[in-house]
Amino acid sequence: MIINKTNIDTNDKHALYRMTRGESEKVQELHDGDVIAVENYCLYLDEKIDDKTGESYQQPVLTFTTQSGRKFGTISPSFIREFEVIVDLMDGEAFEVRILKRKSRNNREFITCEMA
Repeated sequence: MIINKTNIDTNDKHALYRMTRGESEKVQELHDGDVIAVENYCLYLDEKIDDKTGESYQQPVLTFTTQSGRKFGTISPSFIREFEVIVDLMDGEAFEVRILKRKSRNNREFITCEMA
C-alpha cells in the first residue's frame, strides 16, 4: 500500500489502519446534493490481483471520515480527481463536499463532488 495524500499522522498505525482497512460506507450510496463535512481523508494505492489475468495492479482508493465518525470510501476516478483538487486548494483548511450524481455520454450514472 502506498499513501498518496492524507491529513492523518502516518506514524499513528491505528488511525492508518482505520482509514485503509475495515468497513466503510460507499460514497455511491449517498444522494445527489448531500453535503459532507470532511474531517480526515486518505488517498492510497491498494495492491489488487486481476481475477482474469492473475496480474497485480494498484487501485486508487479514497476514504474519508466525518466529525460524527462516519467513514466513506470510493474507487470512483471522477470523485477522487475532484476531491484531490479540493484538498490541494484548501491546503489544510476544513472543507465540505457536495455529492454530485451525473450521467455520462453513454447514459451511465457516475459520481463526483464539488466544494460546498
